[in-house]
Amino acid sequence: MSRQAGDQGRPGQARAIRLAWQPRPADWAEVFQARNRSTRLRQKVALVAGAFVAVALVGLGLGNLSLIAGGVAGALGAVGMIMLQPRFVRLFWNRTPSARAATTAVIDSAAGITVENVSGRSLVTWPEVGLVMETDPVFVVHVAGSKAYFPLAKRGVSEPADVDRLRALLLR
Repeated sequence: MSRQAGDQGRPGQARAIRLAWQPRPADWAEVFQARNRSTRLRQKVALVAGAFVAVALVGLGLGNLSLIAGGVAGALGAVGMIMLQPRFVRLFWNRTPSARAATTAVIDSAAGITVENVSGRSLVTWPEVGLVMETDPVFVVHVAGSKAYFPLAKRGVSEPADVDRLRALLLR
């Protein structure tokens, strides 16, 4: 499920939803995967890898070892980007203290999403909220007009019913 950018907040919902959680590497893996789906990264990588395979085949037909080697290396490099994603997540996790820090969020139907951790407090207003995607453990929020994505962990709600309220507000 997802919501597109530009939708406005809902003034009819009175009580803000509060979340508090300790991030896990799996939360950020969900963010990376959701980002890849939203940007169609796998399709783009497949297209690039296919172009390199075509170069290798042309090199094979011409008997040109440089074209063959370049095509094979390019195709493997493109596919390797996807296969190495778990490593990229670990590198991000290890090099970004705020990704590991205890996080709180307040989702207010009028104001937007306020996220706070050791890096400070950020308010993402509803017009700034881009695509929102739901996975089993988290909601992944994209900040419109940027490359920023962040998780809202479902386990951070104080009441189970708040997950449904959060879903209704984020994915409307």
